[in-house]
Amino acid sequence: MLHTAQRSMGDSVNQFFGQILGLVFKLFLGLLAVVFAVSMLAAGLIYLVFASIRFLLTGRKPAVAVMFSQMQQFRRSAADGVWPAARRQTAEPQPRSADVVDVEVREIHDERSAADKPRQP
Repeated sequence: MLHTAQRSMGDSVNQFFGQILGLVFKLFLGLLAVVFAVSMLAAGLIYLVFASIRFLLTGRKPAVAVMFSQMQQFRRSAADGVWPAARRQTAEPQPRSADVVDVEVREIHDERSAADKPRQP
């Protein structure tokens, strides 16, 4: 009987230390997850600051913003049931008044002598 009492006491001590070790392991993994999330957030914020400064200096939108705007445009066209490539092929270009340029036609006379003109084969 004494032998079974010692075994159950040893099992309970092992269980206790196993639970403590499991808790420490879970806390360690949680801490690693928090450090990873914070580092990703910091990297994103640093990119946002540099991309904003570059946008202000050069006038070019960041590549991420361009990509998201293209994805949004594609989603809208797909929701309409029309693929963007099909829309471009079937749609005829609409003439706009800003595209029309009136010019005056003038004839330009070449005053070089016949010797200076290049010979055509």
